[in-house]
Amino acid sequence: MKLKTIIAFTSVALFSVSANAGNEMNCPSIADISVKNSQYLATTPEGQWLAIRRGGGPVKNFSQALYRPIEKLERGILVTCSYELEKGDIDMRFYKQGKKQEENLIVSIPTTNKPNWQEESMALGEKFYECVNQDPTNCKFTVLTTEK
Repeated sequence: MKLKTIIAFTSVALFSVSANAGNEMNCPSIADISVKNSQYLATTPEGQWLAIRRGGGPVKNFSQALYRPIEKLERGILVTCSYELEKGDIDMRFYKQGKKQEENLIVSIPTTNKPNWQEESMALGEKFYECVNQDPTNCKFTVLTTEK
């Protein structure tokens, strides 16, 4: 009897801790990005995408989403969602609701979305995946957690 109670309690506790985990998200669409006080913002129910202006003008195009694998496509860090401005570019990062400091967005890439993510080798042989689809909403990922 005690074992069932412990298992039930543990399951509820784990569910409460990871309530936002499992949400499928994507890079913000261009239409969802606004400019305020030299910052580019896109708000979601889970938090906010933010970038400091480098250059200027409205967002013209989505450039790429960059993912750094920890365990292939099953677990890694969504590094940035990058956009081309009229003059310059921005790299948007995600800030979870209620957090003032930046945390890494730990994600997995859904099986159905893997064709949109291409493996790239960077300096020093480090592997990354990038999604360069013209529509940022096609660069989907599943949020696992956030961490410093």
